[in-house]
Amino acid sequence: MAVPVAENVYWVGAVDWEVRHLGRGAQVLRQHPHPFSKLILRKIEEVQQMGLEMATIAPSHGVVWRKNPLQIVEQYIRWARGEAGPKALVVYETMWGSTAEMAHAIAEGIAGTGVEVRVLPVPQTDHTTVVGELLEARGIVVGSPTHNRRMLLNVAALLEDLIGLWPVNKIGAAFGSHGWSGGAVPLIEQGLKEAGIEVVQEGLALAWRPTPEERAQAVAWGRAFGERIRETISGKADRPGELHQLRGLLDHMSRIL
Repeated sequence: MAVPVAENVYWVGAVDWEVRHLGRGAQVLRQHPHPFSKLILRKIEEVQQMGLEMATIAPSHGVVWRKNPLQIVEQYIRWARGEAGPKALVVYETMWGSTAEMAHAIAEGIAGTGVEVRVLPVPQTDHTTVVGELLEARGIVVGSPTHNRRMLLNVAALLEDLIGLWPVNKIGAAFGSHGWSGGAVPLIEQGLKEAGIEVVQEGLALAWRPTPEERAQAVAWGRAFGERIRETISGKADRPGELHQLRGLLDHMSRIL
């Protein structure tokens, strides 16, 4: 929870830009469900149409912007539009290390395409950090081993957060390891779709610990995902379409009403 604090250190210029840019502004936005992104854009446009000269932006919490205050408005516009660079997140939970091996092989493949990649294990990485990183990422791949024919609890909880937050203009995919039978990967794909994230490639499910051949398969799978990110950035492939977003939003709203 953001707490108002009246100290000089919270004036813009007294805090590092990255802390202000992500640690404050992004923290506020990611605490609000992304179905309100269009509302944010509309309200910003209304203020801009007033033709006011912004000398200071003083929110009820967070830093006070008095030097080039429109820089935070520009960031809010980017975040609300879902604009992001060539960056991917590999988020996973592991039990005996097999899914972790897959995650790092997938990250290797993504990085091989020139796409920035962050590997974020849960629960070691809190959900707020994952969601904040996702603001600046085009894609996310989520992995979990299968336990009792389902995904592990921390991945399930993260997906519930994403379903509520409804991130804008993201692509995703699922992966995981299993023993006797699978089940986690299709459930992760379902969760990504419910969060409005377009699943762009078939999930990768491997039995037991990856063999050297299967590790190479995971690298290739990650490379394919990295290429999809580069295509969406360059406009060669369709980004999540208006119809896809509208259908997903209607499904989302029907669940929460």
